[in-house]
Amino acid sequence: MAKHKERSEIVIYGGAVHLSKEMLFRNEQAIYGYLSMLERSGWSSPLEGFFVSSLTQEHWIIKVTLSIFEKVQVGDLVCILPVHSCLVVSALEGYVTTHSEKVKTLRSRDSLFSRSA
Repeated sequence: MAKHKERSEIVIYGGAVHLSKEMLFRNEQAIYGYLSMLERSGWSSPLEGFFVSSLTQEHWIIKVTLSIFEKVQVGDLVCILPVHSCLVVSALEGYVTTHSEKVKTLRSRDSLFSRSA
């Protein structure tokens, strides 16, 4: 992760390959996903006004306010809620939920879920 205070941006590893290239427009601004924070029970509701404004194959750029910019440190985990996730889901064999439950997808192989966590 990198932080650019002068642009109010946070750059995160993970891009189109992880989030998809689907977007929606709000006030003529492309939005690829919303920022959320980790909580004990999972993740928070999307943080109002913070969004993934652009992406490349391997990076996301998140527009933030100064308060969030100062709160999020390099190395922190944040949640990105994509606007559309079908491409991402189809590329994965399974998921591990925030409660350590394993969820298979149609591409799942049984060996994926027989490994020790």
